[in-house]
Amino acid sequence: MKATVVFDMHHTLYRVATQGEVVTAHYLTEQIEAMPFAIETFLSFYRQGYKIVIISTSDAQSSRSRLNDLLIAYGLSENEIRELLKNIDILSMQFFGSKHTKEAWIEAMKPYKNIEYIFEDGEAKLHAAGEAAKELGSDPELYSSVEEFVR
Repeated sequence: MKATVVFDMHHTLYRVATQGEVVTAHYLTEQIEAMPFAIETFLSFYRQGYKIVIISTSDAQSSRSRLNDLLIAYGLSENEIRELLKNIDILSMQFFGSKHTKEAWIEAMKPYKNIEYIFEDGEAKLHAAGEAAKELGSDPELYSSVEEFVR
């Protein structure tokens, strides 16, 4: 069975740059930058065959566009990005409830089995996601940042 990795977007895969900073990508009027090790780790999981699920508080299309911009800035080709985006799931937590509640996470993660890793900024949200995964039969490793996972 294919293992699953759940990623948050903001403060996990990217951050919004402050005015005057050199940035790696632009999304609409935002200047965004990949978090340390985020894209490399994301791609590593993808290339190893993990099911990638992004659960964001933003709408799914905005998350997809931001990820597209980050992957372009990383140097992936349009064809590689198109293929990757077809093979991952991007969900908006707006449809499930608050990321601070286990119940919302259960609803969001219900279709996924064998969740091995969850990356979510904020201890309360990470704890709720971990508890939900356990209730769904998984026992994932929990990380508040990709950098924490890499080190």
